[in-house]
Amino acid sequence: MVNHIKNTNEKSFSAIYLVFIRFLSIVSVITLLRGVIGDFFTLPNNTNSFQDKLSTYSFLTINISTIICFIILFIKPDKLPLCSLISFIYGLGNLINPSNIGEVGIGFSMMLLFYSSLWVQGFYKNHRLVKTIISILSFVTIILTNFIYGIQAVEYIFRYILGYSIIFSVIILMLTKHFIESKYSILGRKILDLRKFMSDGSLNDRDVVWLKMILNGDKYSAIANETSVAEGTMRNRIREVFKILGVTDKKQFITIYDEALVITTQEEFQAWKDTLV
Repeated sequence: MVNHIKNTNEKSFSAIYLVFIRFLSIVSVITLLRGVIGDFFTLPNNTNSFQDKLSTYSFLTINISTIICFIILFIKPDKLPLCSLISFIYGLGNLINPSNIGEVGIGFSMMLLFYSSLWVQGFYKNHRLVKTIISILSFVTIILTNFIYGIQAVEYIFRYILGYSIIFSVIILMLTKHFIESKYSILGRKILDLRKFMSDGSLNDRDVVWLKMILNGDKYSAIANETSVAEGTMRNRIREVFKILGVTDKKQFITIYDEALVITTQEEFQAWKDTLV
């Protein structure tokens, strides 16, 4: 009985996941081996500059380390921390003296993947502020190591990282907006589920009436007159209601919940679910 419970509590990974990780590991090892072999045939000789020697030996070490990680990941595809290690190693290699914009982009993306992996694994759950500061300082330190190649090298990397940051930020904002607008969308029909807020007393029946009228396109002045409330009082309360719902203002509320079905009780929710069958 104890063994049965232990087995049911263990993390399981689907066959598709295992196949994907192992396929990715094989492709990555083959790709990296090509680079390692090339580096071996072009090892710097005494006539090469210090920068060339450092660059070649650095990438050789990083690629070999990454190959080892991918081999382990192929054998143990459930080892999520290895993904963090691979991301860090490869991000580090591409951000130390990158030769082109492509390496800057790959390095920056891999470092983002590294920090995201740490977050997923719960690394930032405790002492979040301290760990976040350390993470930022470690990232900046990696960039500043390029000072040995001159200030232009550092300026080059920071310039492109700024550009990538803007692009990633726009993408994240767009995806977040799409998620918020569709989180209550089921089978093409949006709902405004107020059950939780009604049960804990955050919202009352009058708030629901106002929200329905707003979604119906009524102006604040008309809503105040219709419900016999001073317009200023109504506006102040609506601002509080929007905060409770997690929206910034009337425009965002209508954008997200336009034509949505407002549900306040479990009976209404069940009735709505029955219409989907």
